[in-house]
Amino acid sequence: MRLYRNMQSRIGGVQRAKAHLYCGKDILPRDEFYEWALSNPDFYDLFAAWEKSNYERRLTPSVDRVDSSLGYTIDNMEWVPFHVNCSRGGKAKKLSPEMVR
Repeated sequence: MRLYRNMQSRIGGVQRAKAHLYCGKDILPRDEFYEWALSNPDFYDLFAAWEKSNYERRLTPSVDRVDSSLGYTIDNMEWVPFHVNCSRGGKAKKLSPEMVR
């Protein structure tokens, strides 16, 4: 539930420091997100690894947008560990806006 709320707040511009990265982009309805999440074997694999690690934050299942210029849609999301999602975001920050597009 928290993950979806965070996605909504990014898209809605609540997180102002990153609004330029998310604001106004698409987001799928909550029930479709839950259906996608719970039917995705990658989620269960990541969740099991996270559980086995005694809930190490860096291994928390996280949703990454495949193409950061697009929103949260089924064809543009994938499950990755939190630390992978963070490192991808960090790399994008170091690139010029032309390189990210």
